[in-house]
Amino acid sequence: MAIFVVMQFMDGGVYHIYNRGNNKQRIFFDHNNYLFFLKKVRNQVIPYCDILAYCLMPNHFHFLVRVKSLVAEVFKQIDVKEFASRNGSVKVQTERHPLTSAIGILLSSYSQAINKQNGTSGSLFQQKTKAKYLEDANLAVAVFHYIHQNPVRVRVGSKNGRLDVFFFQRLCWSKGWHFEQPATGV
Repeated sequence: MAIFVVMQFMDGGVYHIYNRGNNKQRIFFDHNNYLFFLKKVRNQVIPYCDILAYCLMPNHFHFLVRVKSLVAEVFKQIDVKEFASRNGSVKVQTERHPLTSAIGILLSSYSQAINKQNGTSGSLFQQKTKAKYLEDANLAVAVFHYIHQNPVRVRVGSKNGRLDVFFFQRLCWSKGWHFEQPATGV
């Protein structure tokens, strides 16, 4: 099962990253799935970006991130593609931020765990994760509010009056703060 993540990130750039379940199906089935996904985010994604906001919904997720500048060449990844032309083949090198691979690993490993949990197989997520570059600060603020209003706007509810989502005003893992319980109510 391959997750194809075709994204380019610029050091210091702010991005809205999002994806949803295949055929708009659920990607989180219980409380532990949310925690497991967030632990994977902490391990795979946090080394390469600061998360400014996020929202995990039953069938999709949103992240607002600022990509960390990677000074060390050892972290940069090079893609080499060879193209045929009339005059022979041409090799093209492109530099890729490791956040691209980290997101692919996150989604692939999470999908494998959910498939094992549910006794299913195949893709859990849509094939292309979106990463929209937000070049304007006003647009970044609008996306910040959009992410946090998402659960309210779609009226996601569950038993006991608690929203069936995980989201916070700010993700504080990058500051060393850890949360074990989901946000309750809105």
